[in-house]
Amino acid sequence: MEITDTYKLIQKLCQIRKDRIELRRGSQIEVYRETAIYAYRRVYGENQTLVVLNNSPSQQSRTITLPDSFAPGTVLTNLLNTEERITVGQDRTIQVTLAPREGKIYAKL
Repeated sequence: MEITDTYKLIQKLCQIRKDRIELRRGSQIEVYRETAIYAYRRVYGENQTLVVLNNSPSQQSRTITLPDSFAPGTVLTNLLNTEERITVGQDRTIQVTLAPREGKIYAKL
């Protein structure tokens, strides 16, 4: 049986959900919304994860302002590609770029 890219993605998503209690039990709070980009965070106690989704057929870049719970200087890692990291700016913003129909899951590790 060949393991497809879709299978590998689903496997990775299941592992991320298993590892992060806020993704299983946390509240969902909208952070950013427009036609092409949607971002929300899942929060459970002190644990929080930020999910950013691109619903567009083209690449999208945005500056997103985060709530106070994301302190300036916090480094967030994309759990789908742990080599990708972003740092929360002094004004609590992040710069994100997503490929067409891409999603990213950011968390402090």
